[in-house]
Amino acid sequence: SDAVRYDSWKFYPLVGSSAASDLLRARIARGGLLALNRSEAIYFIADRDEQGDDLRRECTYRLEGRDPDARWWSITAYDPLFLIANEQNKYSINRSTLELDKDGRWQAFLTAEPREDEQWIHTGGGETELSLALRLYNPSPEVLADMGAIDLPEIFPVPAEASEEAAVVVDVVEVEPESDTTVLPTDEYIGEAGDVADDSAETDAGAKGDEADE
Repeated sequence: SDAVRYDSWKFYPLVGSSAASDLLRARIARGGLLALNRSEAIYFIADRDEQGDDLRRECTYRLEGRDPDARWWSITAYDPLFLIANEQNKYSINRSTLELDKDGRWQAFLTAEPREDEQWIHTGGGETELSLALRLYNPSPEVLADMGAIDLPEIFPVPAEASEEAAVVVDVVEVEPESDTTVLPTDEYIGEAGDVADDSAETDAGAKGDEADE
């Protein structure tokens, strides 16, 4: 195999290199990955969680990590080859959408249930496999010299009961007569100017005709 595995993540050292094999080039072409030169970007693919189980769209996961040593970075979810359509347009997270704690760490979720914050990626549900792509743009020389030294995000499965407690209910809320107006949470899509794959995503909108009165 051309891949080097670091826990949940795989790294292809020859992606973006003229030394890439014909098989690797075919895999890149099939997956639609626009591979830049390694000095411009490096790519990691995750297909399993910290327990070694395959990532699944019907499951919820918690991602934990640090800000990588790169000019800009993003993590995008795929099914496992294409972007996952969703009404919230939540395809990815990046350094501009995440909040760091006092130790410089961040946390985000992979889930099919909408959340009230920006620190999550929509998995769309459905019993199919899931993959993640981590893109580091303009990585530091230290990163390029030793890929194994990168503090890659960890992916932990979240129990179903915990997922339900964390989810935001988006159904219509019935307001009691004596109550004030209830304000429902809304989701706002934050674009990723540097991520070519994310910017090209389009969500098809269905058309529904009126029914004739009899």
